[in-house]
Amino acid sequence: MRHARLSWIELGGYLVLVAIGYLLWLQFSAAREMDVKAAMHAFQAENQAKSRAVAVNIEGSFRQMYQGIRTIARLPTVRALSSESHSLQEDARVSAQEIYNNLAENLSVSELYIVPANFDPDRVDVDPVTPEAPLMTFDEFIVGRNADQNPGSATFTKKSKIEEVEIFEYRAMRQQLDYLASRYDNENIISNLNYPAIASGEVITCDNTHYSPTAPDDNDRKGIVYSVPFFGFDGKLRGIVTAVVLSNVLTEILPNDGYALGNDRLGFYRGARQGQLWKQVSPRGEVSLEHVAYADSVPLDFPDVAGGWSLWSAVPTAVFLKSPAVQSINERFKTEVIILILGSVALTALLRWLAHRSSTVERHNRDLALRIQERTAELANAKKIAEEASSAKTQFLARVSHEIRTPMHAIVSATELLRTSRPDRSARAKLEIIDHASQTLLDIVNQVLDLSAIEHGALTVNSVEFAPLALLSETCDMMRAVADRKGLTIVVESAPNTPARHRSDPARIRQILVNLIANGLKHTDAGGVTVRVSSDVSGVLAFDVIDTGSGVAEDDREHIFQEFYRGANSDGSGLGLAISRQLVERLGGTIDVNEAHPHGAHFRFTIAADPVAEAAAACEAQNLPESKRNLTTVVGSGMHILLAEDNERVRGLLEETLQQFGCVVQVARDGEEAVAAACQTRFDAILMDCSMPKLDGMRAASRIREIEATSVAERRRSRIIALTASAYPSDREACLQAGMDDFLSKPFKRDELFHVLGITLKATNKTAAVLAPVAE
Repeated sequence: MRHARLSWIELGGYLVLVAIGYLLWLQFSAAREMDVKAAMHAFQAENQAKSRAVAVNIEGSFRQMYQGIRTIARLPTVRALSSESHSLQEDARVSAQEIYNNLAENLSVSELYIVPANFDPDRVDVDPVTPEAPLMTFDEFIVGRNADQNPGSATFTKKSKIEEVEIFEYRAMRQQLDYLASRYDNENIISNLNYPAIASGEVITCDNTHYSPTAPDDNDRKGIVYSVPFFGFDGKLRGIVTAVVLSNVLTEILPNDGYALGNDRLGFYRGARQGQLWKQVSPRGEVSLEHVAYADSVPLDFPDVAGGWSLWSAVPTAVFLKSPAVQSINERFKTEVIILILGSVALTALLRWLAHRSSTVERHNRDLALRIQERTAELANAKKIAEEASSAKTQFLARVSHEIRTPMHAIVSATELLRTSRPDRSARAKLEIIDHASQTLLDIVNQVLDLSAIEHGALTVNSVEFAPLALLSETCDMMRAVADRKGLTIVVESAPNTPARHRSDPARIRQILVNLIANGLKHTDAGGVTVRVSSDVSGVLAFDVIDTGSGVAEDDREHIFQEFYRGANSDGSGLGLAISRQLVERLGGTIDVNEAHPHGAHFRFTIAADPVAEAAAACEAQNLPESKRNLTTVVGSGMHILLAEDNERVRGLLEETLQQFGCVVQVARDGEEAVAAACQTRFDAILMDCSMPKLDGMRAASRIREIEATSVAERRRSRIIALTASAYPSDREACLQAGMDDFLSKPFKRDELFHVLGITLKATNKTAAVLAPVAE
């Protein structure tokens, strides 16, 4: 009886095993199908991006051709031409020739014509053998790239008679003239001198570049006639400037066989290198064809009044099936099936073994598995709660920092403006209290953000090449405004053994130095701070920050680098030195306070930097130019500045500050106004707030850079400086990637603003930099 019972158990297990295997196979198949669909979507998105890039390239080529033709149409000598004229002046001919050379070189424009308004190709002229010719012809094939075919010139001979085949081009030009005369007979109709352009359908051209005498084919000589009108000084239509591009040459810019250029209005369709794919799948056909994995038509924005241009692209399904993503999915599916088979075999053997296990052991195993599952779920839930709390904390800190910085900037700016109004002694004292309180609050916000980044491992360390003494000098220059207000000095010293170049993270070293120098200035009432850099034979950099202040009490030395520890003489948050310690440790160094220093405090920290091979100038900072040692005033420079800021109070304070120092300020209340102003006027600098309505600062900066890049007129590139209440390094990188040149985090001091604008206040003798070598 016992054996019969076990056989039924095994049989039931086998049936269950078969059912599980079948369900797993269905699941694997469904997962594979979903993965293939996802890969298809990704494949289509990738090809769509490629099509857009190709479309942008083609649009750029047509716009370049349009700009060159329009430039010729606006030449004064061309505008002065009449129907009786048959030659250009030398300067205009040279200009037109240069433009044609460029178009022939870069865009394969084979011919360029200047055609009068009364041009009639079917009218019999003096020479009955040939039709009437345009005023001027630039033809690379017939007469050479650097010459022109001018029937009125002495160089025009019987050998250069116009080919009869040109009659097709000329009739297309005549049709374009009639169309332009019916709609644009007067220049006043044109808005902002954006001359209309018009393209014809394919015609047979006189260009023989692609023509084979042994295998003649008129398709090899077909091209598009592309024209822009020119107007006399009386505003009347006087003719057109026309370029001819061979169709085969035009489609050579398409990257592969899966692209075609088309225009339904003109009945024009050409595929890349005369491929067959675009012929098999019509650009106007259905996208869901079985043998095509991707097909799309992208409208093209050509300067063409009639429009209708589009770029069609397609990728066969066979290409998609051979892609690495699909191959990987298939391999994974095969592996899953093999594992399923092997697992079924192993489970069959296991069933036979489990049939002989006692019910007590089975029940114990089930209970144990259940407890493990519950404990795992508890741990996973606890981990999720901790991660959510950590994320909420980070988001809260970032949001609080952003919301505090904008009103703090108004406080700092208003305080600085009040100082310039010559307040009495009592008012100055109160302003100092406001300034000190706002700076303390900003330090606390920055330190809390840095501490949060360190705790979550978000603090990045980069190793780049830098000059230690130059870094030290620049950092001290940043802190001199603080020293000036207290009548203190900052001295920079460098040991002779300090190499000129090292590798480490200069941004983090500067942050440590700022913390230590600010700490020294805060606790010093007379004298100043000395900052020294040196290096030992192993290449370890050492920085010393020595002040003449109240010093560090003996009881505080043991705890001074702990978080939130405030010594006997401290009124800060207790985070600056703690953050400096953690930054130094991340850079592979140590930091301590010298107990033997008799007056003030002496902090030293080391950095495990890698020395770089000495350059010709062993210590470039000791030979700084005079402009680095004694700054001169650039006040009243007349800089033309665009201020884009949506906060009315902050905008008013910044505008008043800049105007006090001779700057010409134009304001914009949102990103769209900033872009419009930058299009009309070239500014020396643009102060761009990142958070604005309608169009934020980053998108506005990107659009301004695009406008500058595509502008025909030569203009200097305006400096764009980001103004933002965000303070993370990622925010700075995002601004720079958007095309901005510099970054100011609110609140910022007037000196910081002037520094990025190149406006500097004259340094006094007591705060001038002292570059003194240190004895070994």
